Amino acid sequence: MAKKKKKSETTENSETEEEIIEKEVLRTDFEKEFEEDFEDELDLEEELELLDTDDMDTEVGDIDKLVDKDEEKKQMYLSCGIHIGTKLLSGDARRFIYRQTNYGLYVIDLTQTDERLMTAAKFLSKYVEEGSDKVIVSSVRRYGKEPVKQFCKVLG
Repeated sequence: MAKKKKKSETTENSETEEEIIEKEVLRTDFEKEFEEDFEDELDLEEELELLDTDDMDTEVGDIDKLVDKDEEKKQMYLSCGIHIGTKLLSGDARRFIYRQTNYGLYVIDLTQTDERLMTAAKFLSKYVEEGSDKVIVSSVRRYGKEPVKQFCKVLG
């Protein structure tokens, strides 16, 4: 048995030696590339001219408006507390979780929430287009009573 152990030890040592050699080769390649990046002297004025945005089109303003609307929505969701989940996580809800806090609460992903709300709105709008004027809204949980009332007020 001692001979087998020695053989296995030598194979392990040879594997680690090969790994060490590969790591050294990778390190030297990285160091060469890293040194090459800083061989050229940087001219600060030239770089600032490259970064000058005066020549760019004014299309950036439109993007800012879209970003502002998205940020506005997210801030509204945050102020309403939509992002606050529970300490229990079911299998179906796992894909909608953004992260878990230090206290064990699961935080809901606001982008997916917004997408799902838009999908639900499109779904309900199809009934209005067809001429149906009645929608049944219900909730099993006691916390759903107030949102159902608000939903009914909004729809009329």
